[in-house]
Amino acid sequence: MNFRANVTLGLSSNSTSGKLSLMTKAAALTILTFTTAAAQADSTADFLSGNGYHLFLAYGAIHTFQTSKEDGVRLIDSMIATTIATEGLKAITREERPDHSDHKSFPSGHASAAFTVAAFQATTHPKEAPYWYLGAALIGQSRVTLHRHFEHDVLAGAVIGYLSSTTELKSGGWILKPAPDGAKFLGISVRF
Repeated sequence: MNFRANVTLGLSSNSTSGKLSLMTKAAALTILTFTTAAAQADSTADFLSGNGYHLFLAYGAIHTFQTSKEDGVRLIDSMIATTIATEGLKAITREERPDHSDHKSFPSGHASAAFTVAAFQATTHPKEAPYWYLGAALIGQSRVTLHRHFEHDVLAGAVIGYLSSTTELKSGGWILKPAPDGAKFLGISVRF
């Protein structure tokens, strides 16, 4: 069966904020999630490791940039640091995956990225924390269910993501630094 889901969101400006309400965002994401899942995933785990994972990351980035461009840059910086740490550990450890497809099991990149977004959102939007952590945990569990990772791979990825975001928010930047208010450039610094 070939099914294509087209979802169009009408963005209307609210006189007080000009941003979509949390309820509207959640409803739109839920509709998109279920139509995409029905169309393309063979199972819930497939969806969570594929389109659901990408939706989770994209929604996290959009939500952050809508709230604050400075925080958006900081989330990107945290994702860069997470990717460097995760890929570096994969190259060093070369642990074979449970499905024997390659030697890139430790740590889970899906879990590290999902928990980077979850920890960032939980810190900047504390009331939403349970939802973000639940989404990240489900993504991590899907990797175990699909035999792409062992439990310790997912746990290590979760720790990397969490530490990357919390350190980013406390320190002010790993690699990228937000530009000063009103500036039209992006400050970049490299720390050793």
